[in-house]
Amino acid sequence: MLFSWDVQGQRLSVGGVTDDRSAAVRNVHAVLQGASGAARGAVWRVALSLSGEPAYDRLGTVGWAWRDDVTGAVFWIEP
Repeated sequence: MLFSWDVQGQRLSVGGVTDDRSAAVRNVHAVLQGASGAARGAVWRVALSLSGEPAYDRLGTVGWAWRDDVTGAVFWIEP
């Protein structure tokens, strides 16, 4: 299984794909901890698209995270 992750914030856009769910969660958490200001991120289960295009299809959400702009704390929600 593959996992896609990304983090978006002010002047921040980073992400990647890995076969390690824990690594994807750690990556999002680490980027959010190092972000300045508010930022948000997510991890999804993905598979290579069967369309023939170099893309991934999302199969489900692993979790969403965000960095609180005031406290700097990182919060997670897992469906």
